[in-house]
Parts: sequence; structure tokens; C-alpha cells
Amino acid sequence: MSLLQSYDGRYLRLEDEIYKVLGREAGKPSVLIESGSGDRLALPASDFRTHVSMGNVSDAMEPEFGSRIRTNAETAEIDFRRDVLELTATYRNEGYSWVSALAQVEERFQWEGRHQNLRRQFPKVRTVQLWRNQFMRKGSKALRDQRDLSGNRSDRHDRIFEEIVFDLLEQYYLTSDRMTIQRLCDLAEGLYKKQCTEEGIDPAPHGRKVVETLIASLPHDDVIKARLGSKEGRKRLMQAGRFQAIRAPFDRIEIDSTSADIFVVVGEDGELARPNVTAAIDAATGLIVGLTITLESPTGLTTAVTLREAMTVTPDRFFEVNGITNRHQTHGNPLTVVADQGPENKGEILRRLISSTGIESQLAIPGHPEKKPFIERFFKTFSDFVTQFPGATQTSEIPAKQRTKVAKAEAYISFDDFVRDVQRWRFDVYAKLPRRRIQSVFRTRESPIEVWKRLEQDYFIPEPPSLQDLRDMFYIKKVSRQLHRYGVEVNGIQYSSEQLRYLKKSANVSQVDVWLDPTDIRVIAVINPMSNEAIYVPAKDPDMPAISSDELKRIRKAMKPDPRDEITAKAVLAALIGRHHRKPAGASTPGRKVVEKARAANRDREIHRKSLKEIGVDDSFAENAAVPSIPVSRPKTMAKMTTRKSLE
Repeated sequence: MSLLQSYDGRYLRLEDEIYKVLGREAGKPSVLIESGSGDRLALPASDFRTHVSMGNVSDAMEPEFGSRIRTNAETAEIDFRRDVLELTATYRNEGYSWVSALAQVEERFQWEGRHQNLRRQFPKVRTVQLWRNQFMRKGSKALRDQRDLSGNRSDRHDRIFEEIVFDLLEQYYLTSDRMTIQRLCDLAEGLYKKQCTEEGIDPAPHGRKVVETLIASLPHDDVIKARLGSKEGRKRLMQAGRFQAIRAPFDRIEIDSTSADIFVVVGEDGELARPNVTAAIDAATGLIVGLTITLESPTGLTTAVTLREAMTVTPDRFFEVNGITNRHQTHGNPLTVVADQGPENKGEILRRLISSTGIESQLAIPGHPEKKPFIERFFKTFSDFVTQFPGATQTSEIPAKQRTKVAKAEAYISFDDFVRDVQRWRFDVYAKLPRRRIQSVFRTRESPIEVWKRLEQDYFIPEPPSLQDLRDMFYIKKVSRQLHRYGVEVNGIQYSSEQLRYLKKSANVSQVDVWLDPTDIRVIAVINPMSNEAIYVPAKDPDMPAISSDELKRIRKAMKPDPRDEITAKAVLAALIGRHHRKPAGASTPGRKVVEKARAANRDREIHRKSLKEIGVDDSFAENAAVPSIPVSRPKTMAKMTTRKSLE
């Protein structure tokens, strides 16, 4: 009989059957589930995470798979109650009584300044006990209140000197005769000057300050032999301690954005532009868990989409379109996300995504790239890869700003081809590229995919949010509308569904709350006032294009429709042909005008591709649905299930 490492108690929806999740098997990377007839099946842990991502696992110990959109105030309250429960459980395990544990939690909140914006009386023991019982039964939904940040990336040194320093450190690392920093500087300087003479190039800065900067970018504090004062030693030890605390995938995700050092063709007339890249790196393995390449400047939505990719299943269609052979799934729920303080790391969508998933967000100090060494190392590796393409703005021989004219003259790779090549390199090359021991958290020379496969057997990777939960996070604007017999009208567009008409007929509701996704006007979320659950309602006109709320606003301003008239898909499509949805031209130079025109054309193609997709959750993930390792037969008799709603 299999032993459980810990009891789970949730429910799994698999092929129209409801299974109870017993928990993870002790010493095995698998999860035990039990059918209604009592048959137990072993499901691989990776497949179970896939089902969590697809929304097939309930949030708690009741077979409920619904969703509800939260306001900012509700999210703050849920975060407060979750922190109270977690800290109370910690102190209770240390032997504190309920009263003493809550006193310790309240004192810690006051000392750390957490949740000060709530300004409320601290809950009593009985209240926290009720929260705990409800959370065990219904999960995070039960915690809802029922009472109605960019640094300068330019380096002083060149890549040749950097590789020499890292090669020397790698050679003597984990040995008993590590070099002092002065010895390292002398050896690196000699080798660097010799190579510059052989290649006929002028040496870049290569003094002690450069060497100290390179050492500070590494996650370990013992790569050299040095005598440090207590203050400096404590600072380095604390910095290294944060990285040594990383034990499993998704313990720490570093995310950042930059412009690719290449010109690509973005228009039919040969217009050129530099794409922007946003990447998310798993610190434990070094894998790229999220990558977004756009022509627009990075925003909070770009960062949110990249984090969303890290928490969702990669569909087979993605691998096929990009010609990827090394197909692996790497998704989970990050415990900590580290980013800089640029504007792309802020915004309502990003705040909602982070707060709803329970991610701890850390914003690094500006001008300190050593605070996020893994993403900095990735972008240097990415820059080396990009310099191989025609149109690269810099190479190992010619630095940036001196090759711009040559890059524009030789550029011929299209934007779509560039994205396809980068995604193929991400999976087929970078994932198999071994990292130096001095740059690995575990001090081993392994490739990112090798580390992932090894850690996946030893650790239980945090389960990702369901696809439905991630979808709900993009609904950030709330309005109130009149409910008519056909449905509701928002911004001149009518939305209707059978559920909405039934709600009007059965409950006689006249006013409803509506949540809007600013990136797509084709569907809205109407809150059922009876159950507080979301009803996803599509536009009444099925040919409505997938434009954003801002684009619709510009179209309405240009069309000046009668407020009493409905805006049809035919009218919106006519406005798209007339380019009334585009932003007013703001470029002042010929070069910027070309880029602005290319971005607008690329946005039009994106609207066309998105409009061809079916409204709702992306069903392409269903093709990755896992199958139990033990065959399952449908039980002859099913246990009768009743819910609290049916009892009432």
C-alpha cells in the first residue's frame, strides 16, 4: 500500500469523472487520486500540475470549480487573512497557545508594518479559528470578506575580459587554492592584453573595479580568497544567503525587459525596428519560463503576460509553429518574483496578477544589477546569440552605436522569423547549454533542463493557478449596468447569453456589476448578484473584432454614434479599415514615423489573428491533458454528491 507524504483532500475533474486527491506518494514524484468507487490511481506530479493549470482541480476540499472576480479591497482582505493563518500555524507548531500565537502575529505585523492600510481591529481567537475551518473546506474563496518599477545596462568592460575572468574563477573554484582578487586581476589583465594584441583591438577597461563588479554579479560569496571587514563580509554573506536559500524550481523568478541588439524588418516596404524582449528566468534551474517579444515598449501588461506564460501549459501548437524539437513543460506558481523598478513592472493588471496568485514581489534597487544576477546573465547570453544575425547593432569586434548604419543596411530578417528563431533557440539550445559552477545555485555544471529534471524528482513544484483564475485576473475595470431582456449594453455594444437572459427571467434582477477586460471587448464578466459568481457574456454580434477598450474609445470618438444606437461589428470593421482605432501620430522624426507606422500595422495583424480565435479560455491546452498511468474504468455506481446550496 502506498504511503502518503501529506494528505491533500481536493478534487480532480478528469474525463467527466470526479476523483478525490489523496496526496503525494512518499518518495515518489506522483500523486494518488481515488475514484468514487474507491479505486486508487497514481498520477505523475507533472501531469497533476497540468490539470491544476487547466482548472481541473478544485480550490479546496469541496468539488467546486467555479470562479469569482475579486476587487482590490477583497484581495487585500484575503491576503491579510492568509498571512494571519500562516503565521498563526507557525507559532502554534512552536508550542504557543492560540492567544499567545495571535499576540505574536499582531506584534509582528506592527513591527513589519504589514497590512497597515486596513486599519482594523485585530481578529480574536474564535474568528481566526473560523477562518481556518472555512479555508480547509473551500480554500482561498472562503477567506473573502463576507460583510459586503530600470537600471543602466551598459558595461565598462567588454565580453572578452568578462569571459577571461569567469574562466579563471571557474578553474580555481571549489579548490583549496583559490586566488586572491589581486592575483585574479593580474592574471586576467595579462591574458586580456595578449588576446587584444593578437586580435588587433584596443583594450577596454580591465582594472580591479571591473573585476570586483564581475565578482559581485555571481550568486556565491566564496569565489575568491579575501580578507574582509565585518561590515563588508556581513553584506556579502547576506546577499549570498538569499541565493543559497533557493532549493527548488519556482522558488525565485527574475524578470526584466530590454531592447534586442538587432534591426528586423517590420513593414511591407522594408521598415526596420528593434524589438523589445521581456523574459522570466527560474533562478534554481536557469530555464526561461516566460518570454515575450514585441515591437511596443514594455508595459505592465507585457510583464503580466510573461508571468502568465510561466504559470500555464505550453500547447503543442506552439512547438509545431516554431519548429521546436526539445519539448518540455515548465510551469508552476512562483514563490518570489524579482524585478527592477521600471514602469513595465507596475500597473493594475500586474498588481492583480501578483496579489491573486500569492506571489511575493521584490523590486530591486536601481543601479544594482547584482540583486538579480540570473536575468542579467541571461540577457548577456541572449545578446551573444543575437549578434550572429545580420542586422545586429553590435558584435564582439564592433561595439554599440558604431555599427548602426551597417546593421540597417544588412538587416533582412522579418520580425516573425526573428521571434520564431529566438523561441527555437530558447528550447533547443539554451535549455541544453551547461552553466558554469560559479553561476549555478547548486555549484554544479549542468544544463537548465538537466537541473529541472533532477529537481522535479526531489521537490514538489508549486502548483500553478488554473487557466480560469489567470483569465479572471485580466478583468480589472468594474462598472454597473442595467440588465435588459436581451442582456446588457457597455460602451454602445450589446452583450447577450442564455445564462444572462435566464438570470433576468428567474431572479428579476435589474442592475448588475460588470467587469471589463481592457485588452478584448468581445466578452465581459457579469456578476450574478445571487451567487457572486462570474457569468462570461460574449458580444451579441459574433463578428465583433478583438480590439481593446482604448481602441473602441477612439473609434466612438471618430464615429460619433447616436447614444441610442447599437455599435455593430460592421461599423467597427469599417472604422478599422479607416484606421480610426489607431493612436494619433506623435512621432517627430522620419525614423520614428517609420517605426510608428510599422507598429500600427503589426497591431492590425494581431487584431486579425486574435479575432479568428474562439472567445473564452484557450482550449488548445486541452490537447495536453494528462492520462493516468493506471487505466481507469468508469465506476458502475457513483456516490451521490450534495452541496451546501442544494441543502439550502
